[in-house]
Amino acid sequence: MQHTGTAVRVGAPPDALARRTRVTWALLFAVFTLHTALVVAQPILAGAYLNGSLEAMRSGHAPNADAITLTALLLVVPAAVLFRRPGRGPRWIGIAAPVLFAAEGTQVALGWAHQLALHIPLGVAIVGTVVAIEVWLVRYRVRIGRRARVEVDA
Repeated sequence: MQHTGTAVRVGAPPDALARRTRVTWALLFAVFTLHTALVVAQPILAGAYLNGSLEAMRSGHAPNADAITLTALLLVVPAAVLFRRPGRGPRWIGIAAPVLFAAEGTQVALGWAHQLALHIPLGVAIVGTVVAIEVWLVRYRVRIGRRARVEVDA
């Protein structure tokens, strides 16, 4: 066996390693897709509040912010697994997830402190970043799926 620089558990069949990697990517993709939906909904819920509805803040924008923070925290686990195990995907995912969690936590704190001069631009940056990562994840997942089909057909 040629050493490739990646850690391989002795006795673990390659199929088991590939299956765990697929499960980790599927978990990351599912949680991030939910996270993206929540993040994209946040400006809409903020718009209802800015339109004069205090109830929109209590029943929409604030609880959605809590859900966003929770899903961002849930993203850190599969991203850390992918980051820790070389060859399982790009390492930037393991860095991006905790940074995103920190940015969204800061966003919540700025919102509660009514620091709109920082809250709104940071929100725009978060939405743009999350959508860009989601697009990348979809494209990466399609690429992995094509590669798996080619290997099965060969």
